Amino acid sequence: LNIRVGKRNQLPADGNLFVVSEDAKPLDANGAKIFHSVIARLLYLAKRGRPDILLVVAFLATRVTKSTDEDWQKLAKLLHYLDRTREETVTIGVDASGQFELSCYVDASFGVHMDKKGQSGCILSFGTGPVLVQSRKQSTVARSSFEAEILAISDAVAMVVWHQQMLKDIGIQCKTVVYQDNRGCVDLLKAGNIAGDLSRHVAIRFGWIFDVANEFSLQVKWIETTRMVADIFTKVLTGDSWSKLYPKLMGKVSMMKSSA
Repeated sequence: LNIRVGKRNQLPADGNLFVVSEDAKPLDANGAKIFHSVIARLLYLAKRGRPDILLVVAFLATRVTKSTDEDWQKLAKLLHYLDRTREETVTIGVDASGQFELSCYVDASFGVHMDKKGQSGCILSFGTGPVLVQSRKQSTVARSSFEAEILAISDAVAMVVWHQQMLKDIGIQCKTVVYQDNRGCVDLLKAGNIAGDLSRHVAIRFGWIFDVANEFSLQVKWIETTRMVADIFTKVLTGDSWSKLYPKLMGKVSMMKSSA
Protein backbone atom coordinates (compact mmCIF):
# COMPACT_ATOMS: atom_id res chain seq x y z
CA LEU A 1 0.00 0.00 0.00
CA ASN A 2 1.08 3.53 -0.72
CA ILE A 3 0.61 4.92 2.78
CA ARG A 4 0.36 8.68 3.13
CA VAL A 5 -0.33 9.09 6.82
CA GLY A 6 1.51 10.83 9.60
CA LYS A 7 3.63 9.09 12.20
CA ARG A 8 1.15 9.92 14.95
CA ASN A 9 -1.63 7.74 13.59
CA GLN A 10 -3.45 7.13 16.87
CA LEU A 11 -6.97 6.44 15.55
CA PRO A 12 -8.40 4.12 12.88
CA ALA A 13 -9.89 7.00 10.85
CA ASP A 14 -10.00 10.74 10.37
CA GLY A 15 -13.09 12.90 10.59
CA ASN A 16 -13.47 12.74 6.80
CA LEU A 17 -14.28 9.00 6.82
CA PHE A 18 -17.72 9.42 5.21
CA VAL A 19 -16.55 11.96 2.63
CA VAL A 20 -16.64 10.69 -0.97
CA SER A 21 -14.97 13.02 -3.46
CA GLU A 22 -16.39 13.09 -6.98
CA ASP A 23 -12.98 13.72 -8.49
CA ALA A 24 -11.22 10.84 -6.68
CA LYS A 25 -9.32 8.54 -9.05
CA PRO A 26 -10.83 5.02 -9.37
CA LEU A 27 -8.54 2.11 -8.55
CA ASP A 28 -7.38 -0.04 -11.44
CA ALA A 29 -8.64 -3.62 -11.69
CA ASN A 30 -5.78 -5.09 -9.66
CA GLY A 31 -6.02 -2.42 -6.97
CA ALA A 32 -9.78 -2.87 -6.70
CA LYS A 33 -9.34 -6.64 -6.32
CA ILE A 34 -6.80 -6.18 -3.53
CA PHE A 35 -9.00 -3.58 -1.85
CA HIS A 36 -12.00 -5.95 -1.90
CA SER A 37 -9.95 -8.86 -0.57
CA VAL A 38 -8.43 -6.88 2.32
CA ILE A 39 -11.81 -5.45 3.36
CA ALA A 40 -13.31 -8.95 3.48
CA ARG A 41 -10.52 -10.09 5.81
CA LEU A 42 -10.81 -7.00 7.99
CA LEU A 43 -14.57 -7.48 8.31
CA TYR A 44 -13.94 -10.96 9.69
CA LEU A 45 -11.38 -9.53 12.11
CA ALA A 46 -13.61 -6.65 13.21
CA LYS A 47 -16.53 -8.94 13.99
CA ARG A 48 -14.47 -11.42 16.00
CA GLY A 49 -11.66 -9.67 17.78
CA ARG A 50 -11.20 -6.01 16.87
CA PRO A 51 -14.53 -4.20 17.15
CA ASP A 52 -12.67 -0.89 17.38
CA ILE A 53 -12.16 -0.96 13.59
CA LEU A 54 -15.72 -1.98 12.67
CA LEU A 55 -17.03 1.47 11.74
CA VAL A 56 -14.19 2.08 9.27
CA VAL A 57 -14.46 -1.40 7.77
CA ALA A 58 -18.26 -1.13 7.51
CA PHE A 59 -17.93 2.11 5.57
CA LEU A 60 -15.16 0.85 3.30
CA ALA A 61 -17.25 -2.26 2.59
CA THR A 62 -19.79 0.03 0.91
CA ARG A 63 -16.99 1.19 -1.42
CA VAL A 64 -15.76 -2.15 -2.77
CA THR A 65 -17.64 -1.85 -6.08
CA LYS A 66 -16.45 1.71 -6.73
CA SER A 67 -13.22 2.02 -4.76
CA THR A 68 -10.96 4.99 -5.37
CA ASP A 69 -7.53 6.26 -4.36
CA GLU A 70 -9.29 8.13 -1.55
CA ASP A 71 -10.70 4.85 -0.18
CA TRP A 72 -7.25 3.27 -0.57
CA GLN A 73 -5.74 5.92 1.70
CA LYS A 74 -8.46 5.38 4.32
CA LEU A 75 -7.67 1.67 4.23
CA ALA A 76 -3.95 2.44 4.54
CA LYS A 77 -4.57 4.55 7.64
CA LEU A 78 -6.61 1.74 9.18
CA LEU A 79 -3.86 -0.82 8.53
CA HIS A 80 -1.31 1.54 10.02
CA TYR A 81 -3.49 1.78 13.16
CA LEU A 82 -3.85 -2.00 13.32
CA ASP A 83 -0.10 -2.46 13.03
CA ARG A 84 0.44 -0.07 15.94
CA THR A 85 -2.21 -1.79 18.09
CA ARG A 86 -1.68 -5.40 17.04
CA GLU A 87 -1.45 -6.58 20.67
CA GLU A 88 -4.91 -5.27 21.60
CA THR A 89 -7.49 -7.89 22.60
CA VAL A 90 -11.12 -8.02 23.69
CA THR A 91 -12.18 -9.31 27.11
CA ILE A 92 -15.71 -10.68 27.38
CA GLY A 93 -17.42 -11.41 30.69
CA VAL A 94 -20.28 -10.75 33.08
CA ASP A 95 -20.42 -7.43 34.90
CA ALA A 96 -18.62 -7.53 38.24
CA SER A 97 -21.88 -6.77 40.06
CA GLY A 98 -22.93 -10.36 39.35
CA GLN A 99 -26.25 -9.26 37.85
CA PHE A 100 -26.80 -11.31 34.71
CA GLU A 101 -28.13 -8.88 32.14
CA LEU A 102 -28.24 -9.04 28.38
CA SER A 103 -27.53 -5.43 27.48
CA CYS A 104 -28.02 -3.86 24.08
CA TYR A 105 -26.48 -0.47 23.39
CA VAL A 106 -27.90 1.07 20.22
CA ASP A 107 -27.14 4.40 18.60
CA ALA A 108 -27.48 6.20 15.27
CA SER A 109 -25.91 9.13 13.48
CA PHE A 110 -28.24 11.22 11.35
CA GLY A 111 -27.35 11.91 7.72
CA VAL A 112 -23.60 11.28 7.98
CA HIS A 113 -23.25 9.69 4.53
CA MET A 114 -22.96 11.74 1.36
CA ASP A 115 -26.41 10.53 0.23
CA LYS A 116 -27.81 11.75 3.59
CA LYS A 117 -28.42 8.28 4.98
CA GLY A 118 -27.52 7.59 8.60
CA GLN A 119 -25.33 5.02 10.32
CA SER A 120 -26.61 2.53 12.90
CA GLY A 121 -24.50 0.93 15.61
CA CYS A 122 -25.30 -1.81 18.10
CA ILE A 123 -23.51 -3.82 20.81
CA LEU A 124 -24.75 -6.84 22.77
CA SER A 125 -22.97 -7.44 26.06
CA PHE A 126 -23.25 -9.18 29.41
CA GLY A 127 -21.52 -6.21 31.02
CA THR A 128 -17.88 -6.56 29.99
CA GLY A 129 -16.91 -6.52 26.34
CA PRO A 130 -19.15 -7.22 23.33
CA VAL A 131 -20.58 -10.60 22.41
CA LEU A 132 -21.93 -9.16 19.16
CA VAL A 133 -21.29 -5.89 17.31
CA GLN A 134 -22.96 -4.26 14.34
CA SER A 135 -22.35 -1.11 12.31
CA ARG A 136 -24.25 -0.48 9.10
CA LYS A 137 -25.42 2.21 6.76
CA GLN A 138 -29.16 2.76 7.09
CA SER A 139 -31.20 1.65 4.10
CA THR A 140 -33.47 4.71 3.97
CA VAL A 141 -33.04 8.44 4.49
CA ALA A 142 -34.37 9.59 7.88
CA ARG A 143 -35.88 13.07 8.19
CA SER A 144 -34.60 13.65 11.71
CA SER A 145 -32.27 12.21 14.33
CA PHE A 146 -35.35 10.74 16.03
CA GLU A 147 -36.24 8.76 12.90
CA ALA A 148 -32.63 7.61 12.56
CA GLU A 149 -32.70 6.32 16.15
CA ILE A 150 -35.96 4.43 15.52
CA LEU A 151 -34.50 2.76 12.42
CA ALA A 152 -31.47 1.68 14.48
CA ILE A 153 -33.51 0.41 17.42
CA SER A 154 -35.85 -1.64 15.23
CA ASP A 155 -32.90 -3.55 13.74
CA ALA A 156 -31.32 -3.99 17.16
CA VAL A 157 -34.49 -5.24 18.87
CA ALA A 158 -34.90 -8.05 16.35
CA MET A 159 -31.35 -9.19 17.12
CA VAL A 160 -31.87 -8.86 20.89
CA VAL A 161 -35.02 -10.97 20.87
CA TRP A 162 -33.30 -13.74 18.91
CA HIS A 163 -30.45 -13.92 21.42
CA GLN A 164 -32.81 -13.67 24.38
CA GLN A 165 -34.81 -16.64 23.13
CA MET A 166 -31.65 -18.60 22.33
CA LEU A 167 -30.47 -18.14 25.92
CA LYS A 168 -33.90 -19.16 27.20
CA ASP A 169 -33.79 -22.33 25.10
CA ILE A 170 -30.56 -23.41 26.77
CA GLY A 171 -31.92 -22.67 30.23
CA ILE A 172 -30.52 -19.19 30.88
CA GLN A 173 -32.92 -16.56 32.17
CA CYS A 174 -31.73 -12.97 32.22
CA LYS A 175 -33.00 -9.44 32.31
CA THR A 176 -32.81 -7.81 28.89
CA VAL A 177 -32.25 -4.06 28.58
CA VAL A 178 -31.97 -1.85 25.50
CA TYR A 179 -29.98 1.34 26.19
CA GLN A 180 -30.45 4.49 24.12
CA ASP A 181 -29.10 8.02 24.59
CA ASN A 182 -32.01 9.91 22.98
CA ARG A 183 -34.24 10.65 25.98
CA GLY A 184 -37.21 11.76 23.88
CA CYS A 185 -37.06 8.55 21.87
CA VAL A 186 -36.93 6.43 25.04
CA ASP A 187 -39.84 8.28 26.67
CA LEU A 188 -42.04 7.89 23.59
CA LEU A 189 -41.20 4.20 23.26
CA LYS A 190 -42.16 3.61 26.88
CA ALA A 191 -45.45 5.45 26.39
CA GLY A 192 -46.20 3.81 23.06
CA ASN A 193 -47.16 7.19 21.64
CA ILE A 194 -46.77 7.06 17.87
CA ALA A 195 -48.83 10.12 17.09
CA GLY A 196 -47.24 12.92 15.11
CA ASP A 197 -45.73 13.59 11.72
CA LEU A 198 -43.70 10.42 11.23
CA SER A 199 -42.94 8.75 7.92
CA ARG A 200 -45.22 5.74 7.52
CA HIS A 201 -42.38 3.22 7.55
CA VAL A 202 -40.96 4.82 10.71
CA ALA A 203 -44.35 4.84 12.44
CA ILE A 204 -44.74 1.13 11.65
CA ARG A 205 -41.31 0.36 13.11
CA PHE A 206 -42.11 2.47 16.16
CA GLY A 207 -45.27 0.49 16.85
CA TRP A 208 -43.48 -2.80 16.23
CA ILE A 209 -40.72 -1.94 18.72
CA PHE A 210 -43.31 -1.06 21.36
CA ASP A 211 -45.22 -4.33 20.83
CA VAL A 212 -42.08 -6.50 20.83
CA ALA A 213 -40.67 -4.80 23.92
CA ASN A 214 -43.86 -5.62 25.82
CA GLU A 215 -44.21 -9.15 24.47
CA PHE A 216 -40.63 -10.14 25.33
CA SER A 217 -40.24 -8.01 28.48
CA LEU A 218 -37.53 -5.82 27.06
CA GLN A 219 -36.69 -2.76 29.13
CA VAL A 220 -35.80 0.40 27.24
CA LYS A 221 -33.62 2.75 29.28
CA TRP A 222 -31.93 6.07 28.69
CA ILE A 223 -28.18 6.31 29.17
CA GLU A 224 -25.86 9.30 28.96
CA THR A 225 -24.09 9.83 25.65
CA THR A 226 -20.75 9.65 27.48
CA ARG A 227 -21.60 6.01 28.31
CA MET A 228 -23.13 5.07 24.95
CA VAL A 229 -20.51 2.63 23.71
CA ALA A 230 -22.31 2.11 20.38
CA ASP A 231 -21.37 5.71 19.54
CA ILE A 232 -18.06 4.25 18.34
CA PHE A 233 -19.95 2.49 15.54
CA THR A 234 -21.83 5.53 14.23
CA LYS A 235 -19.28 8.33 13.99
CA VAL A 236 -15.55 8.98 14.12
CA LEU A 237 -14.67 9.76 17.72
CA THR A 238 -11.57 11.56 18.90
CA GLY A 239 -10.03 12.86 22.11
CA ASP A 240 -11.88 12.25 25.37
CA SER A 241 -14.85 10.58 23.65
CA TRP A 242 -12.61 7.87 22.17
CA SER A 243 -10.44 7.45 25.27
CA LYS A 244 -13.49 6.98 27.54
CA LEU A 245 -15.47 4.60 25.34
CA TYR A 246 -12.63 2.52 23.88
CA PRO A 247 -11.81 0.70 27.18
CA LYS A 248 -15.49 -0.18 27.60
CA LEU A 249 -15.72 -1.51 24.05
CA MET A 250 -12.63 -3.68 24.46
CA GLY A 251 -13.76 -5.05 27.84
CA LYS A 252 -11.04 -3.40 29.90
CA VAL A 253 -13.78 -1.96 32.17
CA SER A 254 -17.49 -2.64 32.57
CA MET A 255 -19.73 -0.93 30.03
CA MET A 256 -21.90 0.26 32.90
CA LYS A 257 -19.05 1.95 34.74
CA SER A 258 -19.51 5.72 34.90
CA SER A 259 -17.38 7.83 32.59
CA ALA A 260 -17.25 10.71 35.06
